[in-house]
Amino acid sequence: QLLRSTKNQILTMVDIGRTEKVKQFKEDAVIQLQEILQIKQEEVAMIEEQLALMTKDHVKDVNVVDPYGDNGLFSGQVNGDTPHGKGTMKYEDGRTYAGDWINGRWQGIGKSNFLNGDTYEGEYQHDQRQGKGIYYW
Repeated sequence: QLLRSTKNQILTMVDIGRTEKVKQFKEDAVIQLQEILQIKQEEVAMIEEQLALMTKDHVKDVNVVDPYGDNGLFSGQVNGDTPHGKGTMKYEDGRTYAGDWINGRWQGIGKSNFLNGDTYEGEYQHDQRQGKGIYYW
């Protein structure tokens, strides 16, 4: 009986020791995770600041009317309110153009998806397919 009681006390002490170690381990882990979270939050803030500087001439899903009076949502680089640089226009009628823009016009390399399902990838000048490209129908 005494041996059994001593054994149970020892097992209880071992369990208490394990419990305390596990509790301390959990507390240490929480502290470390909080420190990592703080570092990551600071990194995110720095990245957001850098992006804001890099993208101050960028817009996302802004309503734009092209030179022909067609409306659409534009995402990309702008000069003032005019698409200029790289960007994508999703026209209200379902067409899309993604590529280079100069002063609100398709100019350079781009890709158009037309209402009938056709696609053109290639060079553009003044909103027209011009130069090398591939037309898919």
